[in-house]
Amino acid sequence: DLWAIGGSDAQKNILNKTVMVHGGVDDYKSQPTGNSGGRIGCGVITAKTQ
Repeated sequence: DLWAIGGSDAQKNILNKTVMVHGGVDDYKSQPTGNSGGRIGCGVITAKTQ
């Protein structure tokens, strides 16, 4: 239960947060990017409103 969609715990709530997709894999060594390659996509997590 690391993440939640909505809810009262601001630390776990992923609504209105951004997602960045990189072209490679994280090497778990280099900081801050992890040598994961160029950015190939991004977006914002939102809830569909009725």
